[in-house]
Amino acid sequence: MKKAFVSISISCILSSLAIADNTKWSYDGKNGPKNWGKIADEYISCEIGQYQSPIDIDRHIEIKNPKEIIFKYGKNVKSATDNGHTIQLDYNPGNYVKINNDTYELLQLHFHSPAENLIQGKQYPLSMHIVHKNKEGKLLVIGIKFKVGKTNKILSPIWEKMPKKPGEITYPKDFDLSKLIPEKVGYYHFNGSLTTPPCTEGVSWFVLKETLEISKNQLQKIQSLMQYPNNRPIQPKNNRIIIKQ
Repeated sequence: MKKAFVSISISCILSSLAIADNTKWSYDGKNGPKNWGKIADEYISCEIGQYQSPIDIDRHIEIKNPKEIIFKYGKNVKSATDNGHTIQLDYNPGNYVKINNDTYELLQLHFHSPAENLIQGKQYPLSMHIVHKNKEGKLLVIGIKFKVGKTNKILSPIWEKMPKKPGEITYPKDFDLSKLIPEKVGYYHFNGSLTTPPCTEGVSWFVLKETLEISKNQLQKIQSLMQYPNNRPIQPKNNRIIIKQ
């Protein structure tokens, strides 16, 4: 395992929320993003929420005396699943990040193509969201964006064992998430929401500044398996504070 250190402001610790359920929704048509809030009562935040994700990170502030976050990641992948909306890797206990002595256990990671959060109006072809939860149920998401370039050998174990149809489960081995985290981490931090129903707010987002690479073939493979763009449209910032570190 590898340690990497980044920083956050103590004022950005979150409120709790629940992980999205499996009620029918989609990325297009009558059950697409514009109508998520009407599909079920528990999805109302998708329609009326004031701190929704994703956003365009086109402004920010820098803070003094930031707090430390410690990454402790390894190879403890439980399984990979095509859940009908994305490719998701679930994790066994043992991987976590620590913030101000508060531990956030790694639950799962998944992919969006194109990426959901924009940087100065720019949209990347792929993003990975790494989802964590602490003992109080508060969620923290690390976002990593990818551009087309060289083959990403760190991701190869996932791509080689990627599920090929909805509901299929595979068991990737030798994928070490720690190798995707740079030694020196810069990020954009803001308070947001889940980007899928129920769009519950109170999620602490950290979008890494560094952009990683994937090959054109890697991108095409995951796009062909998902069959459609699986990104929620950009949401209003509503005067949210975005912190750059």
